[in-house]
Amino acid sequence: MKKRQQDSPEIKILKLEEEVKSLKNNLISISSENSNLQKAIKRKDTLVNSLSSGIIVLRHSKIININKSMLGQLGYKSDEMIGRNILQFIHTDYKTFARKLHARWISGKTAQEQYEAKFIRKDKESVPCDIFIRPVHLNNEAMLLLNVILIDKRLGQERNKLISEKMDAFTKIASALSQEFGCCFDKIIKYIQAMRSSGTHTESILQGLSKIEGESHKSLQTVRKLDRISDTKSSLPGTIVFELNNAISGAVELAFPQKKGHNESKDDKIQIKTYLRSNASVEGDPREIKHAIAHILQNAADAIPDSGDIFLTTEDNGEYVHIYIQDNGIGIPEHSIDRIFDPFFTTSKDSRTGLGLSLSLAVIKRHNGHIDVSSREGYGTMLDISLPLSSPRKQSRADAEKKKLRPAKIMIIQEQDICRELLAQLLRDKGFKTHTASNILEGLGKIKRIKCDLVIADTGLSVHEIPGFIAKTRQIVPRTEVILITEQEIKNSGHSFDEIQADLILIKPINTNDLVKQAMEMLMKRH
Repeated sequence: MKKRQQDSPEIKILKLEEEVKSLKNNLISISSENSNLQKAIKRKDTLVNSLSSGIIVLRHSKIININKSMLGQLGYKSDEMIGRNILQFIHTDYKTFARKLHARWISGKTAQEQYEAKFIRKDKESVPCDIFIRPVHLNNEAMLLLNVILIDKRLGQERNKLISEKMDAFTKIASALSQEFGCCFDKIIKYIQAMRSSGTHTESILQGLSKIEGESHKSLQTVRKLDRISDTKSSLPGTIVFELNNAISGAVELAFPQKKGHNESKDDKIQIKTYLRSNASVEGDPREIKHAIAHILQNAADAIPDSGDIFLTTEDNGEYVHIYIQDNGIGIPEHSIDRIFDPFFTTSKDSRTGLGLSLSLAVIKRHNGHIDVSSREGYGTMLDISLPLSSPRKQSRADAEKKKLRPAKIMIIQEQDICRELLAQLLRDKGFKTHTASNILEGLGKIKRIKCDLVIADTGLSVHEIPGFIAKTRQIVPRTEVILITEQEIKNSGHSFDEIQADLILIKPINTNDLVKQAMEMLMKRH
């Protein structure tokens, strides 16, 4: 028998090198596959964790995967739930039913796809949920995918849908009413003014005419609110890219003007605590957003019986900026929470129309935003207002526009010559172009010609005549800001800022230098 010829050392080395090379190639291939697998797992985890509803994957009733939303709802960490039987986290009253239902699905039998149960949080509180079941297969092994939705959250979604449907229906009604009654009240006011100037009347008749005129003006304001609610246009004359924080600051000043004055009121016992964590810009009409937020702040203040706090917070979340307005007032009764945005619904004992929140919702929807409400009676209410962020391209264009701004034009309507000229001179010294008028008619005529950016009006108009003047001003120049200087009795007449419709209301006596400063701040926020 011949001896087997042995390989030389050189040949052995070559073979070993080829084997090493082959192993290296295999290792690179395995590493690549492992990397792709890790990326796929990461993408899957990212997708699952981005879902707002709870996701649980079961194998033989044991939890093998759970997303962050579900962990957050129950208050556990991942390692506290992974590998454990799901029945350990379900309330005793629902365990038997859940066990049988899961067993039917695993065995391939037909069973119901949804059931209600209560999960037990880490703090021992029970959480009612809707659970949707879907069988899945991984490596030829049957598993269950559970989609868990908190019933409170589902009810919130249903509530928002109901509110949206109500608003859509009311928008159609409001449009018809505003067209029908707007002309009627305009004619009534004109007829009364004609009667008053047509001849001599007794004092009682003049008083009667004044009352009719006052009520007609109030009704006309309601019609104008209806008109604004029914306006569903997404592109409005005042649409620009603006900094949201400026609108929020303006809303606080609008809702609580007395905090800048010296007159003590209930609002002085309410603390506004702002946490503006977002520096976002949004696209829309800053005046509308300011008034919408002011309405909500005023409602929050009304919900606080004596003294308390209103927390106003902003923060970015994805493509939206969120405005959270939370009060520690009396809260909203459960039977009323679905109605707070209903037109004409109010729990206030004063003469308000109940259109404020309806108007706020209409404005936010017109800006492609949403309002979510959560409340607990006796503890307070929180509104979450979300608005889409402006695109970087529009933001860049807005920044470019700022560099090309012309000097702002200001119209001053003031009956007293000395005050009018003093204020005009102070504003001219700041680089503004000023125009003056001694009365309303002259002022409106000049506003039409010069298209001013700001109107400062100190007139002898009654509280019923002021909204008409401001409405005419904005008919001529839609984005004009209006500062109204009034007597104390007008401010305390019971009319809301929305009825007055001014951007800023100042009470006499005023400090001229402060007025100039506020005018400058207003124009800076505008741009």
